[in-house]
Amino acid sequence: MAVNGACNLDCTYCYVDGSRPGQWNIEDLVKLFDEAIQLGMEKIQLSGGEPTLYRPLFTAIDHLHQRGTEILLVTNGTTMTPEMARRLHENGVIVGISLESIVDEVDDALTRSPGALSKKLQSIEMLKDEGYTRDVPLNILIKTLKANEATFIQTWQWAVSQGLQPILDRAIPGPRLTIQEIMSPESLHYIMDELSGIQGIVHKIPFLYNEGCDRLKCGVHIETNGDILPCGGVKLPVANAYQEGLTKAWKENELFAEC
Repeated sequence: MAVNGACNLDCTYCYVDGSRPGQWNIEDLVKLFDEAIQLGMEKIQLSGGEPTLYRPLFTAIDHLHQRGTEILLVTNGTTMTPEMARRLHENGVIVGISLESIVDEVDDALTRSPGALSKKLQSIEMLKDEGYTRDVPLNILIKTLKANEATFIQTWQWAVSQGLQPILDRAIPGPRLTIQEIMSPESLHYIMDELSGIQGIVHKIPFLYNEGCDRLKCGVHIETNGDILPCGGVKLPVANAYQEGLTKAWKENELFAEC
């Protein structure tokens, strides 16, 4: 769920345009949440743009938390404050921070923002001070890019050593990211084998055998203009929440027939 379009970074790999306008009116957003909950929504991922720039963010989070919805917030981690960290923890929000490399020059180059990694690390400490990694998970999302390939394992090991949950985030080509900039299948195999050896866990490569994505069986992505998409990476609107409502799309569209 994209609550707003604006972002303070200009990441080279982002699948959306972070300068795009638009944000949800909070009254409309709360109505949409209630509609989704009536349809059986149990968890929601809030994103953007950069969702921490959305001023009514905690009105939305408080509403969801009061109704027992599991909340995941995906953020670039550069705008966090101690007050934000406290309120996120109070609401049990699982936070995912995009961190492509623990090496400054690599992460900063990918975000096109000098000092971005330093801000992300400060955010992680703020969240840990509030109890993250002890009673609420703190995820680190690492994209599979050629630009961070040499430091991927190092970043993963660092995250584990800090009590964080690293997540391999399979990069998807888009307007900003060409397929040539994505980690090759051979490199991805090597990375996954190394991670399996480090953690003693067999890591499977997402979408390796064209088995499809299970997101189509569990939810939708809704943009700031109300467009309802199969997921954020598939720019194929099937309906519009403003014009038709979520219920009609969920119950009548063929893509969601098996959900």
